[in-house]
Amino acid sequence: MTIKWAIDVSYYDAFIATNNYKPVDWRLARDQGGLSLAIIKSSEGVSYRDPAFSVQWRAAEGILPRVAYHFFRSNQNAIQQAQFCWTVVNSAGFDPARDYFILDFETLDGKKGSDCLNAAGSWLYEIEKHGIKPLIYTYPSFWRTIGGEAATWAAKYPLGLAQWPKDLWILNFSPTIFTAERLEALKRDIVNGVLKPVALRPWTSPAIWQFTSRADTRAVPGHPAVKKVVDYNAIYMDLAGTPPTPTPTPTPTPTPPPSGLGLYCFRGSSLKVFAGPGSTFRQVGALTSDQAVNVLEVQTSQGEQWARIDAPAGWCRLAYLEYIGASPAPAPTPTPAELGLY
Repeated sequence: MTIKWAIDVSYYDAFIATNNYKPVDWRLARDQGGLSLAIIKSSEGVSYRDPAFSVQWRAAEGILPRVAYHFFRSNQNAIQQAQFCWTVVNSAGFDPARDYFILDFETLDGKKGSDCLNAAGSWLYEIEKHGIKPLIYTYPSFWRTIGGEAATWAAKYPLGLAQWPKDLWILNFSPTIFTAERLEALKRDIVNGVLKPVALRPWTSPAIWQFTSRADTRAVPGHPAVKKVVDYNAIYMDLAGTPPTPTPTPTPTPTPPPSGLGLYCFRGSSLKVFAGPGSTFRQVGALTSDQAVNVLEVQTSQGEQWARIDAPAGWCRLAYLEYIGASPAPAPTPTPAELGLY
């Protein structure tokens, strides 16, 4: 296997002054620096758009394959994050046939590990609706802490591994900066198998290995060097053709009728059901993942839309339900004769 190389950049790599960003000269980085991929931060959470994303994205167009990455916030709505970051990259000219997408998943944000995993899974599922199979970027101690090694479903998404075996600064030593000469020596060790990425289940190997965050920016031709160091990556995935085969695009989600009534499905892990339309009412039950319910009535309370559902009988927030079609027709009312009344 021929290992290829890439850097990943964000606003900090391009900031010159307020509203003034200087992108990487990706052609120079390719021709003189030997880079084969441009990894660029697009967004974070439900509302943050990286200020330099569109500048970097346009600068790499037609020169290198591009990867957009979204920094995931586990305490914010996963579906809204996916919809927001898709708006950001789509407006910049993202092409699912040749561009890539990474979920940068590395913070608990005060949530339980299992909840973080479920939320990340929801983001990945939502992005797949656009005909994309995204990658998961994470680091070993975080992934293991949240129980990720037992999440066998994650193996379908290629791994972007952050693991820095020679970055001594993380251990409170004097900061290590890989100058051009030291960076080349580090890369030779990777090519020769002296340095290898750690194993992280459920993957057998990473598609991308970020092996240092301390590469001297002056060692990367074309980098504007407005900061001292940059992340450097070894690329194991095939960039010769198209991205990894995406999951077939599912049938578009049907649009609910104006009344809001119909058959819905809950895609999260748990949703409270109350005795009335509002969280001040007594809780009478909960919906679980992929549970289907009929919405019988919709009301607005406490500034939110609430749905009266049939099973369990009660009210829940309509925003967390996904419309999947009209409710099954009820059985016809029997005639008095059929009931044996006369």
